[in-house]
Amino acid sequence: MNALLLSILKIIIFALIATRIVVYISNYFLEEKKLHISENIIITIMMILLGSITLRYSNHIIQDLIVITILMVVSVIDYYTKTIVDGMMYLCGILFVFLSLLNGMSLKILLLGGLAGLVSYCAIYVFAKIIYKREAFGFGDVMFMGVIGIYLGFKLTLIAALLTFYVALIWIVVSKVVGSVLKRQMEVAFAPFMAIACVITMLFGDEIIKLYMTLFMI
Repeated sequence: MNALLLSILKIIIFALIATRIVVYISNYFLEEKKLHISENIIITIMMILLGSITLRYSNHIIQDLIVITILMVVSVIDYYTKTIVDGMMYLCGILFVFLSLLNGMSLKILLLGGLAGLVSYCAIYVFAKIIYKREAFGFGDVMFMGVIGIYLGFKLTLIAALLTFYVALIWIVVSKVVGSVLKRQMEVAFAPFMAIACVITMLFGDEIIKLYMTLFMI
């Protein structure tokens, strides 16, 4: 019982601290559009859920919680402004290098992960721009996947890059089903989908690879 209460206390402390960080940084970039109390509560609930899952399944709890907090900041800013701040990506890239090294990842693997994220999404960015004659998503999304790749490493980055589109597809389907309730816009923030895919891959990537090998490899 004491262990359970301690775990709950850790999750609540993380959620409260992380929420303040997310709200403070987000409000700085949102300028006129500040986050309301209801949005603060939603972020806190999400952090409690993510903290609980991370505490249960993560092998690098502190590092993963830091990454989750950063992913939330980028997602909130992108959701409201449809913009990923370039300067933030540079700072996150440096921080993620440090966190990856703490996780025991080699410099070669983390650089390959970052390169995999950049190249894969840059190819999609260019291809989509040729097909649709406009940006299907911004170059900030390309940079964001590159930053994510630094933390995930090469193999997991490829999974996250692909999984992002499945997460987005699920959101589109849900939006279609409850379209009369949700207020949809033509321009959709892509960073939240990338963040969700990153968290799933970060915590369950090895299991996803094992499942794929079991189902499709002979």
